[in-house]
Amino acid sequence: KLVEWVNSGDASNLSEGITAFDVTRGIFESSLTPKIDGLNNFLENWVDNNNKRAEDSYKTALKIQDQIKMQLIIWMVISVIVGLLIGWVVSRSIVKPLKQLVDAANQIADGDLRQQVAIRQKDEIGLLAATFNRMIENIKGLLMQVDEISSRVASFSEELRANAETTAHASEQIAATTIK
Repeated sequence: KLVEWVNSGDASNLSEGITAFDVTRGIFESSLTPKIDGLNNFLENWVDNNNKRAEDSYKTALKIQDQIKMQLIIWMVISVIVGLLIGWVVSRSIVKPLKQLVDAANQIADGDLRQQVAIRQKDEIGLLAATFNRMIENIKGLLMQVDEISSRVASFSEELRANAETTAHASEQIAATTIK
């Protein structure tokens, strides 16, 4: 009714106690309030929708975080297992050849010079094995030289003994001829 009165331009109703404020308020309530209420409803729905999407995103992020944690744990376990396997292989590649060298050294210490260490590695252990084998060959060569020298000394000893016997016999004959 107020909107009709304002639109009519009839000022006679002012005497009925309607003020400009009442007119403005009437216009506001009649035309803007439904629009503001609609806008408020729209904004509330929009905020609720965004809150729901944010909550869904948060839940999704938590799920992804849990998946990443699980993947990290799996990769750490795999890394530890692989590290242990590599350590085992490396230690075995060091310990096994060293054990062969120790066994061969013990047999050589017991007098068996037929030992040869069959390690073909190209690292320090392989170099040690090659040096060990060369040492065995040098010891064999020294023993052969000692055997040869011993044979010569025995031969010279026999010759000296024979010469000593001859000299002793000759001395006896000289002494026997001189005493007669």
